[in-house]
Amino acid sequence: MMQAVHTILMVAEETKLNKNGKPYKVVTIDYKEDGKAQTYKAFEFNDKELYAQLKSLQQGQTITVSKEKENDYWQWKAVSLGGIVSTNVEKATDTPPASKFINVSKDHIQELIVRQSSLGHAVATLAANRAVDGGFDTSDVIAVAATYEDFVHNGVKKPVKTDFSDMEDDIPL
Repeated sequence: MMQAVHTILMVAEETKLNKNGKPYKVVTIDYKEDGKAQTYKAFEFNDKELYAQLKSLQQGQTITVSKEKENDYWQWKAVSLGGIVSTNVEKATDTPPASKFINVSKDHIQELIVRQSSLGHAVATLAANRAVDGGFDTSDVIAVAATYEDFVHNGVKKPVKTDFSDMEDDIPL
């Protein structure tokens, strides 16, 4: 038996139908282990007591899970609140606290990262260019950051030159 510390990212319970049309309940638990997001599914008909514990877990909780490998899959056998793991553990992990962006899509998180980076670079740009002429305010920072953010998402939009009349003397003969 192995113990591991997990941080709960999400718990969702749903009712499904088997091939005979009979309903059953399954709880899906998204958690972090060793810094990686993982998913575990538990079925009510397997272990009703463990199932009741699992469906009551909440986002952000730290739990210790005792599990055994059965047919190439780790099966959860017991769960306790808290991150204390005994000394005879095969694999112990320190799990970081849950992020407040847990239920946000990866695309939205990337958007927030770009925005945050753009704000930091906007402040640096304005500080370097406006230190002499009296400083800058929040609206200046947001305007420059928006320009950087647009550049990251859309690239440079250069107008296409169609009038070449000014280039007659540019080619040496």
